[in-house]
Amino acid sequence: MLANPFSAPLQITKISSTVSSFGILLGSINEDVSFSSAPKSTTKSPTLNLDMNFDPDALFTVTRALAVEAGLDVAPLDSIVQLGGFHYLSTSAASPVIKRQANLFKLV
Repeated sequence: MLANPFSAPLQITKISSTVSSFGILLGSINEDVSFSSAPKSTTKSPTLNLDMNFDPDALFTVTRALAVEAGLDVAPLDSIVQLGGFHYLSTSAASPVIKRQANLFKLV
């Protein structure tokens, strides 16, 4: 859903989004689209292709980083990762940062 708070209509031509945690890419949307939104209205967006990262090494790494951040014991997870033959990836040292990019609107 797209809520258009402006008094002008919007023409949406591209949607780009990237989600990462601890420097590890979790998913992205990068798609050319064509739909409009009337002023001060809510519009249903078209179905978008979400490219998810299902790499076990990446998912185990993020799970471990979140567990460490929460102060949980990661020994059981480390054992599962070792038993499964997976490997942790390098992460950014900082906690995840929520960053929102201003959208670019093409007013009609």
